Amino acid sequence: MLSLRIVRGPLTDRENEFVLREYNRLTASRIPMNMYLRWVQGSPDGPAFHALLDTDQGEIAGHFCLIPVRAEGAGRKLTAAKAEYLFVREGFRSAPVRGFEDAPKPPAILLLEQLYRRCSQEGWGPFLASARQELHPLHRLAGCRPADFAVRECLFILKPWKAATQTPNLSAKQRVGVFLWGLAQRGVWPLAAAFRSGANGARTIPLHSREIKPGEERLGLFRDKRAVQWRYPEQDYMRLALDDHPDDFLIAKRGSQERFLRVCQWGLKPDSGIKSLAFALIEEAKAEGGCGVRWAVYAGSDASERIVRELRGMGFVCPPRMRWLLLYTTDRALLEPDLWRISDAFFNFDE
Repeated sequence: MLSLRIVRGPLTDRENEFVLREYNRLTASRIPMNMYLRWVQGSPDGPAFHALLDTDQGEIAGHFCLIPVRAEGAGRKLTAAKAEYLFVREGFRSAPVRGFEDAPKPPAILLLEQLYRRCSQEGWGPFLASARQELHPLHRLAGCRPADFAVRECLFILKPWKAATQTPNLSAKQRVGVFLWGLAQRGVWPLAAAFRSGANGARTIPLHSREIKPGEERLGLFRDKRAVQWRYPEQDYMRLALDDHPDDFLIAKRGSQERFLRVCQWGLKPDSGIKSLAFALIEEAKAEGGCGVRWAVYAGSDASERIVRELRGMGFVCPPRMRWLLLYTTDRALLEPDLWRISDAFFNFDE
């Protein structure tokens, strides 16, 4: 029989090592310990809450945690939380849990349900889950509800084969299109770059040099300086600024030979120099030997339509899709996409 316990972190070194090892094994992930500890222990709003399933022999059979992240805007300041690191080990997925013998629920549901309830009692919420598709039913059975966000997945492809085979959430038809479009982009880019002036107004600045102005129109994450420093490790991210819009910004995760340079968060006015930023991103991706540039442009911001239009004009391919964010909340207004200033910063920390 299993026992369920809920604790505010930090966990012991032994517990953290076991949790990360089993999570990496069961999800085929390669998250290093320093990054895992950064997320579960380093938030400006304090360490995560953890729900753990223990065997009678003292081993961890399952784990789930909620990491506090501040949400600001629309006249609100909330201690939201990010759902992460859920697993139940093989052999324990139908095991009874002490104190819940009469509840016809599997251990994974109990982990989610009990931690959501406990953190709600602490005044936290809403809880944001961007879990893998196969885990959505578990979160929904535990009380989460979906919010659907329309997005244009804008890609400039430098390595067509890798882009076609490794870009997530594309249909077979879209993968063929990405490959063919990538071949065309790779041929056109040298010509376009040759006619581009050397000074384009976009430059790299120190990642944590400026705060992000909160704005009041929508709820957003990672806006104050401490939150930005925590969310974006210096070695993994870059920040671009524009000479003529010094308060505007764009933060991107650096790529590699296997990945896209991926835009994570931005604050741009409708008249900002989108093309200048895109040129700088492409040149950075080329210098890193990456697959290309990936900029997920979510509908709703003042600049989103113009960003997509400008990127298409530069040869980006921008297929539409929906992205689902699961929220645990009793406030139905928080399920409305228009309330949120959404970006890829909301989703998996370890992508």
